Amino acid sequence: MTDAFTAAAAAIAADANIGVAASFVPKATGIPATIRVVPTRPEAPFGGGLDGAPAAMGVAVSVMIPAAAVAARPAKGDTLAFGDVAYVVMEVAQDTRAASWTCALRRA
Repeated sequence: MTDAFTAAAAAIAADANIGVAASFVPKATGIPATIRVVPTRPEAPFGGGLDGAPAAMGVAVSVMIPAAAVAARPAKGDTLAFGDVAYVVMEVAQDTRAASWTCALRRA
């Protein structure tokens, strides 16, 4: 039985206004799968600090992957491509309800 949080994560990713199709390739198997993800691109300051230099703004890319969309936990080194850009998974965190994974990405 699927709980409401798991169903909501899947529904959000499936929504054409929010989620996007992505090619996910686990490093462990090399077998590609087409899944739906929710990309985010928050701006985050970095640099600056002690010497009084201003912080620069950078763009970090992350995605939410519904847990039901993948057979196993995404891992560092897996690849994900969407919007004509390929990314490598750098960090993975699961939400407290185990409904989704959030993956921090870098360009491949």
